[in-house]
Amino acid sequence: MAASEGLSNPAEATAMETDSIGFVLPGFEDADAFVKHALGSVVSATKASNGLPQPGDEYDFYRSFPGFQAYCETQGDRLLQW
Repeated sequence: MAASEGLSNPAEATAMETDSIGFVLPGFEDADAFVKHALGSVVSATKASNGLPQPGDEYDFYRSFPGFQAYCETQGDRLLQW
């Protein structure tokens, strides 16, 4: 039986179909909202990664300390858990 059968208004059928289908991407109204959120997340991650120390003089110096090595390992584990 089609969703529009037995309904007097095509708008009612469309509303019923929308309610029964739900969201394609949970938490987002449509694909455009998801893409905007994802792009914002990528931009934020890129900015954060640019702030990390790069291999070279400073990074190598900091990496020579056991406390910094432990901190890097802890943060890496936290990132992998997400």
